[in-house]
Amino acid sequence: MMNKAGRFCLLLGAVLISAALLFLRSSRLEDLRAGDAAQAAVAKLQQLAGTGHPLETGGNTYIGYLTFPEREVSLPVMSDWSYDKLKISPCRHFGAQSSDNLVIAAHNYESHFGFLQDMQEGEAVCFTGPEGVTSEYITELILILDANEVDTVKNSGFDLVLYTCSITPESRIAVFLNRA
Repeated sequence: MMNKAGRFCLLLGAVLISAALLFLRSSRLEDLRAGDAAQAAVAKLQQLAGTGHPLETGGNTYIGYLTFPEREVSLPVMSDWSYDKLKISPCRHFGAQSSDNLVIAAHNYESHFGFLQDMQEGEAVCFTGPEGVTSEYITELILILDANEVDTVKNSGFDLVLYTCSITPESRIAVFLNRA
């Protein structure tokens, strides 16, 4: 027969497991919504790129879209970032493509930058801007950075930097690329 402390621990364990499952389900639904929003935005941006029309859809402004040919993934890139915008799409965090210092941040959702940790040096990434011109970049360096190492991505000397949170909120996965 179980004493009160044993029953309490059993109940507490069941509550914690239930809470973890609810959190996991909520996170997965957020990821799916983000993926759907990103794919809808990319489809619209592909139609607008090069037409002279602003890259706007869903009330948001975009600077273009990324394509990861080896992964068969395309993602829109919003013109500026906020935590709310990151729930929809990767966002320009610093710099510009025209200045060869573009830094793009995204959540590590499976549907966004969750695959950055699996990228390899030499892997190609393409960026298509509002004028419809596509530039190819080659992955040159992949680092795990402390979350406070903002200057490392902002002033990297690379033409394009992609970054996202790693499994822990204290570190980031950063991919550094240069034009091909």
